[in-house]
Amino acid sequence: MENSSRGQVSTEFVITVAFSLLMIIPLSVLLFEHGSKTYDDISMNQGGLIARKITDSANSVYYLGHPSSVTLKVYMPEGIENINITGRNIIILLQSDKSIVSTANVNLTGSLKRDPGLRFIKITALENKVNITDDIR
Repeated sequence: MENSSRGQVSTEFVITVAFSLLMIIPLSVLLFEHGSKTYDDISMNQGGLIARKITDSANSVYYLGHPSSVTLKVYMPEGIENINITGRNIIILLQSDKSIVSTANVNLTGSLKRDPGLRFIKITALENKVNITDDIR
């Protein structure tokens, strides 16, 4: 009789563990997907904020005239594929195949690294455009 009751306890334990795993695995997948989407949203929002800061500062520096300059302290998020500065636009391409575009009122030139982390960006007014570069500190 005791062997039968041990077998029943073992079977119930296996069923309980299997049911728990059936609940945990889908929940883990949902949590991972939600976390990944949130990470992409944060990168998108942070990139948009940086692009707007740069174009707003470029407009201000240009109207103050040559040789005005300003240095921005920004946090570059991970997930940036490329940063293009062309014409009046700053285009930030993300690894999630999304892009952020911010347009200034003046012509822009220069280049920025895409490395994540705390960065300093120098914005300098030239004769008829604004130069945007990484400021090494």
